[in-house]
Amino acid sequence: MTTLDLLERAHARLTELREKSTPGPWATFLTATGPGTGNIIVAPDDSDTGEVEFLIGRDREGEDDADLIVTLHRTIDAQLKILAHDIDIYKQMVALGQVLESRAAIWRAGDGDLARAILGEDA
Repeated sequence: MTTLDLLERAHARLTELREKSTPGPWATFLTATGPGTGNIIVAPDDSDTGEVEFLIGRDREGEDDADLIVTLHRTIDAQLKILAHDIDIYKQMVALGQVLESRAAIWRAGDGDLARAILGEDA
């Protein structure tokens, strides 16, 4: 698989995941389930139905995980912009005969690793 293939597949996969997921913005909050207990919830901010979208841990033990999920969800659009920019730059540099330089720049910036992380075991 070429670097361009990797970037394009990662962009397509992340776009698909974003379109299928619950739209944000998401937030974390503690909800009481009894005296002295609670659950960390990750749900859309505009959820006024009281429905639990995601339950992570009890009593705050999942608070850091919930915060990470919310933070990563906020980065999806930025990650898509980074990948789209890389794809455009890569194509321009290849058109100028700078294949090796473009590949090296993408990997040096860490964007090849970003694409592999998005694809997971598909990479």
